[in-house]
Amino acid sequence: MGKLRKSSVTIVALGDSLTVGFMAPSPPSFYVSEHPYTNDLTSMIDEWISKSRACLDCTLYNLGVNGDTTRGMLSRFGQQVAPLEPDYVIVWGGINDLFGANRPPDVLRNLVRLYDMVREVGAVPIGCTVTSVLGFEPLLQGIDELNAMLRTHCETEEVVLVDLFRATSDASGKLRQDYTSDGVHLNAEGYSRIASTIFEGAVMPILSSLSDQACSGATGPRR
Repeated sequence: MGKLRKSSVTIVALGDSLTVGFMAPSPPSFYVSEHPYTNDLTSMIDEWISKSRACLDCTLYNLGVNGDTTRGMLSRFGQQVAPLEPDYVIVWGGINDLFGANRPPDVLRNLVRLYDMVREVGAVPIGCTVTSVLGFEPLLQGIDELNAMLRTHCETEEVVLVDLFRATSDASGKLRQDYTSDGVHLNAEGYSRIASTIFEGAVMPILSSLSDQACSGATGPRR
């Protein structure tokens, strides 16, 4: 019996400080720390591949930038994302736009353009809703409006959308206190919740499909 062919898949995580994994200082420490959700996601991917004995190799890149907006993501896409030749791009952004008083329809327009740019480089976009806040109540309406628009667009255009808002919010729609370090950014538990939600909602189905294709001798993603 010949050696099974392995398929390789490249995933890029594009975003802002939430993708970086920024955590505000927590007393008694006064130092900023980071817990990128992609670290947990990589561990979940590796564990799944090992347990499933999948015919698959997966590489995950974190392209988060502190303070970035959707406009910033658009401007750096060509130089940072495209050269990696991704198969899938996780797009998580918009909260900084809303803090900057940008209108939800304008933020949505940028996110839709990002999805288009992902497709233009031959990859598949994975959308994410914006997580909520705690203690910044004036922002809640804009978050709700943007997320509603995202859900409608992604359903209409058949874009996979991972609902990070619902995964991290309490019954009132605010960011869960046990998931946040400062009311906007998450803590280690919160970022782990992000990773598991993205894994279960998007990445695991992708891995399962690609592994089945590789083990059966079918062509892998794009390449």
